[in-house]
Amino acid sequence: MVPLLWMAALTLFMACSGYSYLRDGNGTYFGIEVRDGREIPWVRGPWPVIASSVEADAIVDQLCAPLMELPAAAPPRGDYGQEYCGVIYSHEGRYYASWPAALETPRLSAENKDFKDCRVPKKVVDERGRTAILADYHTHP
Repeated sequence: MVPLLWMAALTLFMACSGYSYLRDGNGTYFGIEVRDGREIPWVRGPWPVIASSVEADAIVDQLCAPLMELPAAAPPRGDYGQEYCGVIYSHEGRYYASWPAALETPRLSAENKDFKDCRVPKKVVDERGRTAILADYHTHP
């Protein structure tokens, strides 16, 4: 009984600790690497909520619901919300989805502040080894 109470208390603490994927994910699941003066958006993979497959279309079919559950991705009607970008990539004959990234393109003016956009990742960090990017994915307004 005591371990169950401890688990409930830990869960409550984690829920109230203020974790934010938008804030805390940057540098962990996605980020910008500067190399030779150039900024290279990157993402970590694979995203564990998406099952790998030998067919890329099977990855695409799984993306919508988890993406729209991300913070601010599905705001109240009339708002644009947070744009998330990621990639579908291959590793050793299987396809995977990367973690989604919340990397906005810097704007020259605030004129289009409601326009959703993101910086498409150019690199996948997968601890298992070499990857090949097939396509990008992103949320829509």
